[in-house]
Amino acid sequence: MRRKERAMNRKESERLLETATVGRLGTFDKEPYIVPVNFVHRSGRIWFHCSKEGRKIQALVKEPRVCFEVDEFLGLKEGEKACSFGAFFRSVIVYGEARIIESAEQKREALTRLMTKYAGNKQNWRFEDAELQGVAVVEIAITDMTGKSRLPQDLSRASPIFQLGFL
Repeated sequence: MRRKERAMNRKESERLLETATVGRLGTFDKEPYIVPVNFVHRSGRIWFHCSKEGRKIQALVKEPRVCFEVDEFLGLKEGEKACSFGAFFRSVIVYGEARIIESAEQKREALTRLMTKYAGNKQNWRFEDAELQGVAVVEIAITDMTGKSRLPQDLSRASPIFQLGFL
């Protein structure tokens, strides 16, 4: 990382992984392929679900090494001229090994975590065996992670997104 003063520590990076709603999965088959996914992070692992067929799964089977990214745009850093403008942000890039989960029990656990993250604990989430057989659940074991942020020093002078409490 070129700008070391912007590095986030591991705890800050994991917090962003836990709160971000969309991640971008980078795979490689014949060419790089990036696709947005809903996901959940816990204990050095990322899980998402998808169709059992398609470009994403084909790429993961062929090459399980992946890159995964999340980010938050937090506002605009204004300047006196165009080249002094910038952005306030947080981002995390993860490298890891993906595998398709086969175990019904592990699929249930991952899907329950996903439902709880996105829909809350409104009910006791249940998944029938037929439903589990119709979906792929992918686990990424994180091998490396870097986080970076640029935050305003004075939040009262920041753009409205900070004042709404998103920070």
